[in-house]
Amino acid sequence: MPRRLTAIAALLLAATPALQAQARHDIELGLFGTLTHFSGDLGLEDDAGFGARAGYGLSPVLAAELDGSYTTTTQGALSASNMPVHARLLLNLPFSPALSVFLGTGPMLDLYGKDLSATNLGVGTTIGARLGLTSQLMVRIGATWDWVVITEADSPKYGNLGLNAGVSLYPGRTGGPPSGGDEDDDGVANGIDACPGTPPGSPVDARGCVRRKDSDNDGVIDINDICPGTPGGVRVDANGCPVKAPDTQKP
Repeated sequence: MPRRLTAIAALLLAATPALQAQARHDIELGLFGTLTHFSGDLGLEDDAGFGARAGYGLSPVLAAELDGSYTTTTQGALSASNMPVHARLLLNLPFSPALSVFLGTGPMLDLYGKDLSATNLGVGTTIGARLGLTSQLMVRIGATWDWVVITEADSPKYGNLGLNAGVSLYPGRTGGPPSGGDEDDDGVANGIDACPGTPPGSPVDARGCVRRKDSDNDGVIDINDICPGTPGGVRVDANGCPVKAPDTQKP
């Protein structure tokens, strides 16, 4: 069964078109549904809600975002509403042009209304993934944990867990980065960059992919070099070993 699931996941990723990686100045607008598991200290029933988010790309791997959601629930006979608002820095880790994983954290405001009334402050964290459908549309799923440390009337600290799933729109994208630009600042133009979204500062080859180390600079990377430490200027074969000059002396 695990092999079958792995094969299905591989087929889905292979069928997903190659898309533009996150870039500086990207704008993300999203809608999502939520499921919140409230801390037992609050006495609130777990319930579903909805929310919206907006994000701005600071670099190929870093973004700032703001989101908020709204959930109605109950506390015994009382009716309550919860509206958490988050401001985060989001680290984006691309695995392919169509799939990325993200981690984020930042301050959050936890608001309660209806029969309950409270405004609390804390820190929110999130982890999740994005899967591209088109150049401008992505599916986004994530999990959240909000640790609330400043509460009204010195109430106990508490933590709420959440799941969310929705779609994100990137209105500024047109199907790919400009071919003459260099979105990931690796020195290789977008039009010939086989590995968009390279982490900042990574050494790359002529294709824009992270260059593997070649300690003796003989043109054969260390992992394939059977003869490490070849002197400079010596001609080597595919295994990184010196090629013997042909014997031109006649018998």
